[in-house]
Amino acid sequence: MSLADKVLSELEMGEWSLQSIAPSFRRRLANGFQVNPLENNLSALCMGHYGKVHPDNILIPSLSQSIAPNQLSESAKNLIKATFVEQYEGASLDAFEIGTRDKLQEALMLVENTNRDLSALRKANITGFLRIKGVNFRTASHPHIFGLILIGDGVWQHTSEQLAVSVVHEMAHQELFLVNLLDRLVSEPFDYNEVHAPFQGIKRPPIGRLHSMWALYRMVQYQRMSGKINQKHQEFLRQNIEAFEAQELTAFAEKLVGIAERQAS
Repeated sequence: MSLADKVLSELEMGEWSLQSIAPSFRRRLANGFQVNPLENNLSALCMGHYGKVHPDNILIPSLSQSIAPNQLSESAKNLIKATFVEQYEGASLDAFEIGTRDKLQEALMLVENTNRDLSALRKANITGFLRIKGVNFRTASHPHIFGLILIGDGVWQHTSEQLAVSVVHEMAHQELFLVNLLDRLVSEPFDYNEVHAPFQGIKRPPIGRLHSMWALYRMVQYQRMSGKINQKHQEFLRQNIEAFEAQELTAFAEKLVGIAERQAS
């Protein structure tokens, strides 16, 4: 069975695929630098690959919780800033406020109490959380800094329960970053075909809508487990699924849509 077939089988059963794909991604990145795959965490390897910096120069502690700027090397700081500085003028990488750090810890505990397997998956695959000030988003991820989740100023309006759902949301983005390595997901002629995305309220290309759908799918799945179904998220999920046009997605991605559809009703 190919890795793609194995992952699809896991996803069909509602399982997460991070742990299945991450090792091969790690090996591929490490081979590019001719280093031992286990000597650097996956975030450092990924950032080194995209930033063209040797991972030995990228210090990122694997805490799977809040990371302070003074725990990062200068190369790591610069590569992290490169993912958001162009979009958010005046944004900065900063230390967590005590209240924000405490809220994050409460959120992570809520995830653990709801689904211990998911919590273990986070600890194994999410390097840590970074506080970004001067941005309007609540949480964000970027494929060039895989394994890191950004916490923005929008977290101030979040309860710890809402932040727990956002953590799951970002883990879903991280998952799809890896799934995208197995299959391009979008049929090439439709890469830039923009259609209204209900969750964001703007037009987005297929890969953006697919990320939105997958994040909503994992959020709704988690909320069902916690016993607190959010009807609005379910409706957004349904609308996102209906927004895809014929032939936009590959056969693999079409199966992802079918998996997500089960949580939309």
